Amino acid sequence: MKDTDFNLAKNIKETQSSKAKEAEIIIDEYDEEEDDDDDFEETPSSSNQPNLKDQMTKFAFVIIGGIVIIVLLIIIVLSLMNRSYTYEEIEQIMVNAAESYFKKNPESLPTGTSSIEIDCVTLSAAGEMKPLEEYLPEGSVCTGSVNVQSSNGVYLYTPKLNCGELYMTQELYRVVENNNKNTSNGYGLYNKAGNKVFRGEVVNNYVQLDFRVWRIVKITSSGEMVLITDEYPSYGLAWDDRYNQSVDYASGINSYATSRIKESINEFLKYPEDTEEAELFLSDKDKARIVPFNLCTGKRSKTEQGSDNAAECREVAKQQLVGLLTVSDYMSASTDTNCKSSLSAACQNYNYLVNGEEWWTATPVKENTYEAYSIDTDGEIKTKTVNNYSNLRPVIHLNSRTLYKSGDGSKENPYIVK
Repeated sequence: MKDTDFNLAKNIKETQSSKAKEAEIIIDEYDEEEDDDDDFEETPSSSNQPNLKDQMTKFAFVIIGGIVIIVLLIIIVLSLMNRSYTYEEIEQIMVNAAESYFKKNPESLPTGTSSIEIDCVTLSAAGEMKPLEEYLPEGSVCTGSVNVQSSNGVYLYTPKLNCGELYMTQELYRVVENNNKNTSNGYGLYNKAGNKVFRGEVVNNYVQLDFRVWRIVKITSSGEMVLITDEYPSYGLAWDDRYNQSVDYASGINSYATSRIKESINEFLKYPEDTEEAELFLSDKDKARIVPFNLCTGKRSKTEQGSDNAAECREVAKQQLVGLLTVSDYMSASTDTNCKSSLSAACQNYNYLVNGEEWWTATPVKENTYEAYSIDTDGEIKTKTVNNYSNLRPVIHLNSRTLYKSGDGSKENPYIVK
């Protein structure tokens, strides 16, 4: 074979071998691309599986949660439809309905010191509440009304619910009278001059108003409760400090009508509820509960006998909202039979009004123009020149319509009002 032919054959063979290798490389690359494509297609498939499962689980929870909420709503609606209210809740519903009614009909509100009564039938017909029977516990048959009275610039709404033996709204004074049967000896509630008077050293006559604890001195024939602050931490004040012509000295004048002490004690009613002074006296709601009264301010002789206010009530300060106790009322609180006049030291015995403080009474001394009676720290009745200082123990009259909420009148569990 010629060299030329040999070289040609060799070149052809090498060319074929090179093309075969190129073909193998192309095939290998193709196979790798297919593998890559397979990997690419499998990735979304494998990642979608758990996402779909999570979505289905969440969806199931949403469905179950929705069903639970619907069931709870049904239960709540059914329970509200079949709910029976407590009697106190019904009383509050009545008061709310009356307040709403008179807000829309202000021309129907009482004027002055008068009062009006509106029954639940009228309130229901006006759309202010459902018929009364729809609120009542099963087996209750009741009548209801709300008394509205103008008192000290505000309106006092007092519900009255009568369900026979099952329940009846109770005025505080009736509860106190029922809890303290009349007695003629020992400590307790005595009948005296038409009033019911607490006497003795230990008596259950504590009342908690919004800001302070008070003591019930007596219950009047009209059901008003005469209250005195239990421990009033006032600063000392002069009964009066004016110049007195009869002694040519600023000893003060013992006339309650023109005294400094009358001005001072009336100041307590002027404080708004959010001031520090008011926190020691009456809230706005308490002011609505009190009623005006005639305060006995007549002069009493040092030797005068008796504790029936005969001397003190010869002169009165009319229509007072706050005042002071008389000497007779202080004497009446003692059960000591030797407490016969203001000179009797025995009046401090067996007397719940003794509180370790020195405080003024409303009663001037008859024998002169510059002395009044005070109670000293031991509870003894003293006469003092009125320009001297003593504490104040304010006295108020609580409306007979004031309602009882709880308590037995003891110091640990005082009467609470609604």
